[in-house]
Amino acid sequence: MLSPDDRQTLLDALRPPFGFHLGCAVGTTFSLGLDAALTAPAAFALYAATDAAEQRDVEPLELLDSIRRHAGRYTVFFQAGQVAVPAQRRLFAYLEGALVPVTAPGGGVFHPKVWVLRYEADGQAPTYRMLCASRNLTHDRAWDTIVRFDAADASNEARHEIDGSGLATFVRALPTLAVGEVDEERRESIIELADEVSQVRWVPPPHVHRGRFHPLGLNGSGSVPFPPMADGFAVMAPFLTAGLLKRLPPAVGRRVLISRPDQIAACAPTIAARFGEIYTLDPDATPATDHEPTSGSRTESSSARSHISPEDPSIPFDGLHAKLFVFDDGRASTVLTGSANATTAAFGPNVEFVAELVGPKGQLGVDALMAEPAKEAQTLRAFLTPFPLGDAAQYEEERDPIEDQLDLLRRQVARIPLIARAVDDGSASDRFQLSFTSDGEMDPLPSDVEWRCWPITLADASGSVVEGAVDASFSVSFEGITAFLANELTLGDTSTRFVLTADLQEAPENRATRLLRILLGDAERFLRYLLLLLTDEVVDQYGLADLLDALDSEAGQWQTAQDSLPLLEALLRTLARDPDRLGHIDRLITDLRTDPDGESLLPDGLLDIWEPIWAAAKERRP
Repeated sequence: MLSPDDRQTLLDALRPPFGFHLGCAVGTTFSLGLDAALTAPAAFALYAATDAAEQRDVEPLELLDSIRRHAGRYTVFFQAGQVAVPAQRRLFAYLEGALVPVTAPGGGVFHPKVWVLRYEADGQAPTYRMLCASRNLTHDRAWDTIVRFDAADASNEARHEIDGSGLATFVRALPTLAVGEVDEERRESIIELADEVSQVRWVPPPHVHRGRFHPLGLNGSGSVPFPPMADGFAVMAPFLTAGLLKRLPPAVGRRVLISRPDQIAACAPTIAARFGEIYTLDPDATPATDHEPTSGSRTESSSARSHISPEDPSIPFDGLHAKLFVFDDGRASTVLTGSANATTAAFGPNVEFVAELVGPKGQLGVDALMAEPAKEAQTLRAFLTPFPLGDAAQYEEERDPIEDQLDLLRRQVARIPLIARAVDDGSASDRFQLSFTSDGEMDPLPSDVEWRCWPITLADASGSVVEGAVDASFSVSFEGITAFLANELTLGDTSTRFVLTADLQEAPENRATRLLRILLGDAERFLRYLLLLLTDEVVDQYGLADLLDALDSEAGQWQTAQDSLPLLEALLRTLARDPDRLGHIDRLITDLRTDPDGESLLPDGLLDIWEPIWAAAKERRP
């Protein structure tokens, strides 16, 4: 399980093996936080973003470099309409194109939490990794599960293997679910990864003798991969429906349920008939939260006076979020884990992904899952509290029809592709007209629903009322250009906010280079950035923590402190060890020299140092 307050485990799981770098990655999630989406590139580049780094007013240079270097190598598919409105960051511009909204063909939701990665290294065959999790790409404070699978090689040959055919099918189908079009180059790289994954031999986790992957709902309908019979079973899920619980196989042994109080209350009669042990997560296992929304601030001119729907993407999820089904059969047990809740929707119209693992009952069975804590190790049982069904009535909750309606309308709105264009307004003040238009027909919203939209780079007070279809234009600065459109739907005194991703079809040609110049700011920060581009070769020698301290310093301490690394020495070391890596520097300097203001970032004397080093590097490159 992942710690409720720590994404480090997920970042560790994404981090390339020693000596490798990211070649291609595909991730999937139901809900998405733009801030959380910035942490994935940090893992790819061997850096783990900390809470302090995420909260700095100045964008961390290590994260900036990682995003620039990996923007075209990873793609995250997410349920359309499930992105919270964030506080603005200029770095979000580098996420455009990498984040793809999708919908489920069966009318449910897109709900899988999967990562598929290819790592590369010079002179070596690529290696692969797959993560099957219950955690979304957000900063939720929840208890989750994650299973990691690595490709078999000479160092980890396995007697048992996982059938990976379902994973290849899943990855290949993802672009077909997109709202709008996926960039052709990105689509081709995803299909190529799917083809490669179909040939990968996956090493199972410890104690697992065999297994396979189940993509659910890709054809518009799901299936239930439960065994027909079981000696006993355990179900752990934050959401339940009686219809699904009734489809569990008959069993005479232990029948354990772990869920949330309100969900147990809603299915109490069925649970009483099917389960012998009922548990909830101990409230002390998760720090209390006030459920304040994580979105950008609301002004008085917006719906600041409105009640926020509990289904709003900005509402953090805490407590139990893990999904696990365990079935005992003789000496063996089968575990199903991934994104699927114990609901009819999960095994019906939703798109989900589940890993099936089979192994010895003593290690994978119900008794192993519910083992009492030992002195030398904590267990899941230590965090659980028995739940008396007699107490269920006090947890019953009535669904608010307005909240349900807003949830459906948010997904209706999110199914329509958007096109964005940023055009110079012709003034001398460097302003642009940023327009968003719907690219398709949509059913009209009810007359009592108000729909407003605004770019995430502007305050919500600038919001434009949408009538029928999106056709809105905003005056923005260069830094205000964005493909991300914030939206608000209000019905009565209840509202929901979310971000839609547009296809930015027109923008200044030098936007990426100019944005980089703005982020770097001055020549001193540019020197720190150059040093960062060369750090992979020296992290082991100088220590990652010390290096980041130097990069974050205000006075360029890498030039004067003991054990520091001067830029010239860094360039010469890279020239000797890996001259190909200097190509990053050449592209950066070339881009800045072609920008009217970019050359102002190049410190005096830098080109005198760089040009002979680059000439030598070109001679050494094959």
